[in-house]
Formats: sequence, C-alpha cells, structure tokens
Amino acid sequence: MIATTEPVVIMTQAELNAMITRAADAAVQKAMSALPKSNGLRPQSVTQAEAARMLKKSRPTISKMVKAGTFKLNKLGHIPIDQIDAAISGH
Repeated sequence: MIATTEPVVIMTQAELNAMITRAADAAVQKAMSALPKSNGLRPQSVTQAEAARMLKKSRPTISKMVKAGTFKLNKLGHIPIDQIDAAISGH
C-alpha cells in the first residue's frame, strides 16, 4: 500500500474518458467563442448537415428544428453561424 496524505480518486476508464471528453469539448467551445465572428476562419452560415455535425445531432433532427422554427434559414438555405453558436451555448 502506498502511504499518502493526498486524497485518492478511483474511477473507471469510461468515467475518465467521459471527464476528458467534457473538458476537451468545453475548451474547444471556449476557444471558438473567443474568435471574432468574421475572421475568415469561421463560415457565416452552415448547411443543415454541417449544423448536425457541429451540434452532435442527426440531420433529420436539424431538419425538424428548422421546421419548428428553432433555426431560421438564410437566403441560401443555410443556418447562420450565430444561431449555431447560440445553440451550443444553450441560449
């Protein structure tokens, strides 16, 4: 047995993987939100398929959200990136 005065946390590999994934997702969202909105690195709008990948939802789910009015399409039939940002941040 190892003698230590520090607290020991025991978790499964799955719990550790989930913790790492949540931390990585939060770091990416924070970094993306810090980028200027029109810096050339981010599109002004995305297709419904791209929105599905960004939001980790299925393409049919995004289509239903458009029909329900959750997302409004622009003249190109794309979803403006500010709506995606709002969905990611939970607003």
